[in-house]
Amino acid sequence: MTWFKVDDHFHSHPKVMATDPAALGLWVVAGSWCSAGLTNGFVPDYVLPRLLPGAVKLASKLVAAGLWVRAENGYQFHDWLDHNPTAEREKERKANNRRRQQEYRERQKNTDNASRNALRNGGSNGAPSRPGPLPSGERAGGKKSRAKLEVVHTWCGQCDERTRQIELDDGRPARCPRCHHLRTAG
Repeated sequence: MTWFKVDDHFHSHPKVMATDPAALGLWVVAGSWCSAGLTNGFVPDYVLPRLLPGAVKLASKLVAAGLWVRAENGYQFHDWLDHNPTAEREKERKANNRRRQQEYRERQKNTDNASRNALRNGGSNGAPSRPGPLPSGERAGGKKSRAKLEVVHTWCGQCDERTRQIELDDGRPARCPRCHHLRTAG
């Protein structure tokens, strides 16, 4: 994509301050069109009516303000090449980008998925390992934590299958130690 460059003092330039705001709208739209079409700031007469309603009358205001110059079969932005790259330079930049992207794609074709994924993931394609416990019983963020219960998904057969609880000697229910192994961090 090519950008149409506008000086950051454009808003306060005397030529701009003396110009009809609608004409300045045409100046911006035409600048975008010129940049997209790589015309080096030339706006053909036949394009004007398609850019903005009343563009033909507004163009004469831009010429009167010194922002455009009347040229054969159209208008030329004043000092376009002082602020914007030439069409040739932009074509060269785009060609270099296409070539660089094509070379990258060729390199990717010659690399198998495993090595690309390893580079992307920063590791191997093996099964993810479980992180080790944090030191001194801390959670991420540094807060002390209570012992964490680890759920074992197979039923041990010694407890209530639905609740995975056992009855303690005093009659209180508790999680089954075989189905819910206590794991303390640290």
